[in-house]
Amino acid sequence: MDFIVNREIAGKKTIEYCRKSTESEDKQIFSLEDQHLINKKTAERYNLKLIRIFKESASAKKRGRPLFNEMIKMIEERKANVILTWALNRLARNAVDGALLIELMDQGLLFAIITPGKIYYNSGDDKLLLQIEFGLAKKYSDDLSPTIKRGMHSKAQRGFWPGTLKLGYMNIHQPGEEPKTAPDPERFPLLRKAIDLFLTGNYSVNDILRILNDRWGFRTRKSKRLGGKKLSKSVFYQFLRDPFYYGEFKWGTETYKLHPSIPRLITEEEYWKIQELLGRKGVKRPKKYFELPYRGLFKCGECGRTWLPYIRAKKLKNNQIKEYPYIRCNHNPLKYNCHQKQMSLDDLEKQISKILEMITIPKEFCDWAIKWLKEEHREESSNQLIFLKNLNYELEKNQIKLNRALDLHLEGLISKEEYLKKKEELEKEREEIKKELATLNNRTFDWISLVEKTFNFAKNVKIHFDNGDADTKTAIVRSLGSNFYIKDGKVLIELSKPFLILKENHEALKNEVKNIEPNKEIGTITQNQNFKYQFPTLWRCRELNPGPKKHIYKCLARDSLFFTLAF
Repeated sequence: MDFIVNREIAGKKTIEYCRKSTESEDKQIFSLEDQHLINKKTAERYNLKLIRIFKESASAKKRGRPLFNEMIKMIEERKANVILTWALNRLARNAVDGALLIELMDQGLLFAIITPGKIYYNSGDDKLLLQIEFGLAKKYSDDLSPTIKRGMHSKAQRGFWPGTLKLGYMNIHQPGEEPKTAPDPERFPLLRKAIDLFLTGNYSVNDILRILNDRWGFRTRKSKRLGGKKLSKSVFYQFLRDPFYYGEFKWGTETYKLHPSIPRLITEEEYWKIQELLGRKGVKRPKKYFELPYRGLFKCGECGRTWLPYIRAKKLKNNQIKEYPYIRCNHNPLKYNCHQKQMSLDDLEKQISKILEMITIPKEFCDWAIKWLKEEHREESSNQLIFLKNLNYELEKNQIKLNRALDLHLEGLISKEEYLKKKEELEKEREEIKKELATLNNRTFDWISLVEKTFNFAKNVKIHFDNGDADTKTAIVRSLGSNFYIKDGKVLIELSKPFLILKENHEALKNEVKNIEPNKEIGTITQNQNFKYQFPTLWRCRELNPGPKKHIYKCLARDSLFFTLAF
């Protein structure tokens, strides 16, 4: 029987069709070259006459494969009448393409479909088998997608990235176990070094990419067809924006936490710092400007753009080059019509120094104020203990009255309406007592040490500014308040309340400092009267906030550098 079959197909015009899917579902299928080698042996065995070989990389789930359609056209034009393929599912995974092949058999245009294991002739039995095989191939294709999706979702829930390996990681395969994700020993350390450079803020993305590729020799991980190349700019941007590297990833619409066994490349804090740097607008700052103060601090009073410090070189008569620090508005001339001129950092710091001089308090006043406030603090603490004791006693009395009203109601001595009315009155009184307790507890903190820091800061701020480095100067200016502007060569700063008070009373503090040491024999009223006439603004601020004890409360505003005074 085999001899008869071989004679019937021997010499037939045959088309070989090989297909490799581009989708992940067919990763287990042989490559195109592997399929061709097997088909070649089959063709030799049956003495087939190959007139055309098609090798196509496309999914068969949908219609529209170019090479498949070309093969069908050749059969319809009677240029060939036999198809040789590695397996039937290489020909069709959808109902239309499978039915088209069977229809060609019905029309007598297709003599047979040959696979390494079987020949399907134009007979009822074989066409039934073809329908079953094509149906099974379609069902497998239909079932495969949800199966893969469920598997990937399950993997994501367990904390493992279900997609293609992330940059800097690799899979470690062990027999009988699922592959484990681990840092790539060659690329992971280089990416960490790149992150460290970027976090300094001194390098642009292009700078780091050039160092990574050219100086450190970074190359992507090599695979069969891809990899082994320099890292592209787009991939590097994706890497910097990917939260996977600190331990969080998104799959579909859900967000998952990365499994603890997978080492993180960065911390979450570093990730958000990177996003802040990526979102930073403006031109790249040359490295030699980074140590200049006030970067990103002052805004232009005309166009609102940031003022940028920079170095301006000037050639002297003796041919020496001298560098001068300047600051200018960093506006885009094409977008903003700003008329503000540059100014030297020396002129800028002279104006800042004058502002600091206005808020600097004499040592004598600082020592006297701290001494006076400590006495106030001791007296206040003693009084607060008495207030707390009295309020707690009132709270206990209120509870006793409430219990007594309930007993009278239960004994039938007062009606329900009378009890409810009395209960409402007592509960209202109780709430008022609790509010007073809460207010008093909020005032019992030890504010004196914080006020002492504030006064010491105001006493020494000008000295620290004159002798400080760029970071110190910038921090001091930031601590003065908010809304830092430069316009028409003038520095404009909205001082915070404590420094504004000190500025308004600068002359009084300066002129009357020798008279402010209180006489121990004089009472508090006399001290207050002297204080009232020497520092009218401070006294008005004190009078606006009357209370059981008039004193200074702290309001920490930034890095313990300044506080709000509230008398």
